[in-house]
Amino acid sequence: MKKKLLLTLALLLTLFNAYAKKAPEAQNRSMKIGYANMEQLLSSLPEMKKVESEFASFDKQLKTHLETQFNDFQKKVEAFRQHYESMPEAERTRKQTELEQLQGTLQKLQQESQEQLANKHNNLLEPLLNQVKKAIQQVAKEQGYAFILNENAGGMPTLLFVDEHHNVSSLVLKKLGVAPAIAPKKK
Repeated sequence: MKKKLLLTLALLLTLFNAYAKKAPEAQNRSMKIGYANMEQLLSSLPEMKKVESEFASFDKQLKTHLETQFNDFQKKVEAFRQHYESMPEAERTRKQTELEQLQGTLQKLQQESQEQLANKHNNLLEPLLNQVKKAIQQVAKEQGYAFILNENAGGMPTLLFVDEHHNVSSLVLKKLGVAPAIAPKKK
């Protein structure tokens, strides 16, 4: 056991030593890390208003279609309830099965609508995201950044401490041809 540990340690030291000799310029160079806020960058783009409008229109169409289907279903359920007592058993069973199938179809339609909405959102945002990513890459190369992090990903901050000096959002907006309106945040 001790021999394996010593061999592993020796191997790691040898590899580290070889890397250190191979890349001395990497050791002398400090790693520059910046950050940007993707949400702010995207919302600053003039094209974002068109994306939001198109998305809202698509969302409204889906909701209208779902409401129509749901209202039709509700009418059929109400008609079934009103005539339940007077229906022959065979017709009652057939109508009940029909309503259950219709309810399943309605649930499937709701699920498909949510998927369509998510796909539409992704498709509309993709060109803008690619545009912003390209600008971020250009700024990173021009300014010598090794990493650019997203300040706020998924509603949770990615960075727990930030030095405002490294915020590259205004540089990215300039690269995109948008006048920076982002005021530095005070922490």
